Amino acid sequence: MTGVGSPHVSRQKADCVKERAPRMCRSRSSTAGITGQRSAPPYDRRVRRFAVVVLALFLFAGCSSSGTKPQADACQYVTEGDVSTAFGFPVTRDVALSAQSHQCVFHRSSTNASDALDLVSVNVAKGPAAVNAFKALTGDPSVTVVDASGSEAPPPPAHQGVPGLGDGAVWEPDLPQLVVIKGDTRLDVILGGPGNTDQAAATRLAAALLPRLT
Repeated sequence: MTGVGSPHVSRQKADCVKERAPRMCRSRSSTAGITGQRSAPPYDRRVRRFAVVVLALFLFAGCSSSGTKPQADACQYVTEGDVSTAFGFPVTRDVALSAQSHQCVFHRSSTNASDALDLVSVNVAKGPAAVNAFKALTGDPSVTVVDASGSEAPPPPAHQGVPGLGDGAVWEPDLPQLVVIKGDTRLDVILGGPGNTDQAAATRLAAALLPRLT
């Protein structure tokens, strides 16, 4: 797969791997630990049920080590119109939650209480941590997951590949989330809400955003 390493790359610790709960992560070539972790902010009742999804992705992207580029501002790459076109329903950017989660978060604009819980969140991360996290999701043997004590942990299961996006892409149905790598940039489209599991819509959105990533 182009842009994310080769079988000849020496084995190394993954800078960061997303888990259900926060985990420490580091590079074997560096003693730097996690930077950028924050306690979960108080979310309003409308999104509290899905805050774990947003927070998990924030922690996943927020881990960094020496040489890792700063996380990008996702809102510079995506608009309400982009999300509405891809998903087929109107959305409104949630400015407060976007600032709290360091992602670009949109909620469905609807008078129906259940529909209004639907969320679409976009995250953009750059650098070695972003690449290694994607590699771990694909089961790449060149990266190793470590737990909070620094001990080697079982790798996450390899996820379903999605062809035709960037240098590689995987779909995680249990979140659900689409993760795409392009060079050293990782794009995440994460969904929240009852029944909001449209992989095709997430793929359409990612395809629209990828040309804007440099």
